[in-house]
Parts: sequence; C-alpha cells; structure tokens
Amino acid sequence: MMYVRFWGTRGCIPVPGPRTTIFGGNTPCVEIRTDNEVRLILDCGTGIRELGLELLRSQHSYRLFLLIGHAQWDHIQGFPFFAPAFESGTELHIFGPRGLQDRLEELLAGQAQRPDFPLKLKDLPSRVRCTELEESSFEIDGIQIQTQYSNHTTPTIGYRISDGLTTIAYIPDHEPFGALTFTDARWSDPRDQRHVQFMKDANLIIHDAQYSAAEFPDKRGHGHSPVEYVTDVAIQANAERLASFLHDPAREYAAVLHFEEIACARSAVYGSTIEILAAAEGLEMEIAGKGSTSTVATDVKVGETLPQMSAVPNPGSCSAIEILSSTPPFNSLASAELSQLIENSSEEVRYDSDHAIICQGEKAESVYVVLSGRVRVVRTSSENGIETNLAELGPGEIFGELGVLRGEPRSANVLALEPTRCLKIRGPDFVAVADSSVKISLALLRILNGREVN
Repeated sequence: MMYVRFWGTRGCIPVPGPRTTIFGGNTPCVEIRTDNEVRLILDCGTGIRELGLELLRSQHSYRLFLLIGHAQWDHIQGFPFFAPAFESGTELHIFGPRGLQDRLEELLAGQAQRPDFPLKLKDLPSRVRCTELEESSFEIDGIQIQTQYSNHTTPTIGYRISDGLTTIAYIPDHEPFGALTFTDARWSDPRDQRHVQFMKDANLIIHDAQYSAAEFPDKRGHGHSPVEYVTDVAIQANAERLASFLHDPAREYAAVLHFEEIACARSAVYGSTIEILAAAEGLEMEIAGKGSTSTVATDVKVGETLPQMSAVPNPGSCSAIEILSSTPPFNSLASAELSQLIENSSEEVRYDSDHAIICQGEKAESVYVVLSGRVRVVRTSSENGIETNLAELGPGEIFGELGVLRGEPRSANVLALEPTRCLKIRGPDFVAVADSSVKISLALLRILNGREVN
C-alpha cells in the first residue's frame, strides 16, 4: 500500500486566487508514504511549503527523500521554504538528474542566496545530501526506484516507484516523440513505446498533461504533453489509474475539469477500465497493488543498476591476489609482481559501517582496493555545506588514486556503508607501479577519465 497526497499540481508558475482554488495554484509537489513510513517527496515547487508545515505539526521523524524531476524553477522554487530543512534533526536526501552545466546542489543553493533570500544554504542546520542521477535503478529502504529520461528542454527524469506490491510512475514535463494518439501512424515510434514500457502495469500514473491536442502544434518544443496522448499511453501501459498533472497556469477550474472529461470520454471509446482524474491540490489517495510487476519489462534498457559493482564471485572469501588479478590496473601485472606488491607495499584493513576511511582535505598517502563490502564517495561543498554522492564502490574497485597521482589533498570523503575489507597500498609504491608499464598507465587513464566524466 502507498499513500499519495498532492501538495502542488500547477506547472510554470504559482497562480493563487479564487479561480484556481479547486485544483490548486501551487507548483508541483507530491508526497508518497509507504506502510513502513518511508516518505518520498516528488519535486519541491511551492506546494512543498505546506507539506513542510504539516510535517512539523505531526512531529514525524525527518528522514526524507526528495526526488526532483528536473531543476527548472517551478520544480525547485519551494525548497528555501521547506521548514524541516531548518531543523537540526532533519536528514534530507535529494535526488535529481545530472545537469548539462550546473550541478544539482548549485542549482538548489541558487534558490537560497542573497540578495534573494536572507540565508545561505550552507547555514541550514539540517544534513543535506545530493545525488545526481542518470537512467538507473536504486533502492531506498526496500523501495525500488527506477528512472528514465523524459523528452524535455532540459535533462528531466521520470520515476517508477515500487514496494513489490504497488507501483507508481511519476512523469513530469514530457513531450511526445512521435504521434499524439493511437490512430496516428507514428504511434509505433520506439521512443514512445519505451516510455509506455516504463509505466507498464503501474497502479497509478501521475503524468504531465498541460495541453490539449488542438493546442499542441503551437506548443511543440515546449516539452509538455497533450491530455489525449497521456490517456492513450496510460491505456496502452495497462495502468489502473491516471492522474493528469502539471496544469497550465492559465487554466481555471472549468478548463481543468474539461481536460478530465476529455480523458474519460477517450477511455470509454476504447473500452478501457482505467480510472482517470485531474490531480487536485489536497487530494489524497490510497494505492494498493497486487504485486503483478515491480520493475520495467526486461526488454527496456533503463541503464545500469546502482551501485555498480564488479562481478567478483563470493567477494567475502576472495583473497587480495584473486581480486587484484581481475582489477584494472593491477590485472596487467604478473602473478609474482602482484604478490610482491601485496606483501611489501600494502596491508589489509577492515572497517566497520559508517567508518570514515578517507576525509576530504587530508593528505593523500594511500590507494585503496575494495576486497569486500561497499563504500560511498561523498564530496562536501565548501561554499554551502551540501554533500554530493559521487559514487558507490564494491569489490574490485579502487579509490584514493586521484590524490596520490596528483599529489593533492583528498577531494572527497569515503565512508564504509557496511563492514568493509580493503587493501591499503602505499602511495609511492602505487606511483611506481603506474610508472612501470604502459599497459598500467593506460588502464589508469581509463579509470581517471571515468572519474572525471562521472
């Protein structure tokens, strides 16, 4: 079972006043709560202000997960007014798409800076951690979350959220790739079909439906969907419910209601049993699924699963030499050279969960290879104090090499996520290994290039 509440349903700009009181005038924010009290917040438009006040009144614990569709203003403008962010006990995990230029934490910090706002983000007493996403799959306290890029003017992702029984698909700001309706010959565009598969068998789809098909020709390129297209893709996805969302700010009550009627009439023509409604601010829903599906169909490529780990069998029982022999750049060394490196230049170290293996800013003296367990690489911004998750690493992956090779202080923290075993290699010996072979140097260049790209 999942509990859904809409705190903001408008696109572009908040529109308060008597003409928008029924469906609401706040920009997008949706709350999802699970049976085990995991609380997800989808987008932080102006609707998040009231959600924050409600959380303070109910005195719920403030371990919150904020999933942002994209970083355009209407999806993040409410963040500086989210009251739990000003509470020292709040742990706020923010996820959003990797941008083209600015990083996610920089875009959020831009919402709270002088002269526009009296406080800087770094002054907030809460603990804020940002994670940038591409198409991926990850888990939050037993909740499976998958992401897929939407067709929009800036990097935008939709979220598919499942607890194993109930599935909700959240699709903000998406424009059709090809056709607008079933009857159009371009309906089979594989990109639109991939979009359908991402929402397949969802118990609830929340989808951008800002325009009508009649308006769309003049709006193409703005990055939004007509309600007719949204209805058709939801029917094809075999969804149980559809909530049209991101209402145009110029649309008053009667116009939004008319869009709902268009969708319902269209569904009736096709003989569909899907339940359709226009999302309204304050609307609460209980969504119960039967567990028929919790993940995207296997023929749809939604990116790599996070965290990415090397395929090392039974890592807990593998020796250091077994792991290094399959780990770049060490796999270029002969067995004797590997044995010598392990015996003379390294030590095996065990860390408890939450142990800080590397601290940002300290002198870089060693390189580490994960033998078993998992670590997280986190960078803390010196300007605003926001933590950004850079990577999660598992057996067969190395960290700490960048500072050693550059002779610079550590650029990030590395924390053990669970009991972890690492091989700690002395920095000068690692540099000597890198200098000893062209193959090793090229392997290191590939690793470092991946670090820079990510």
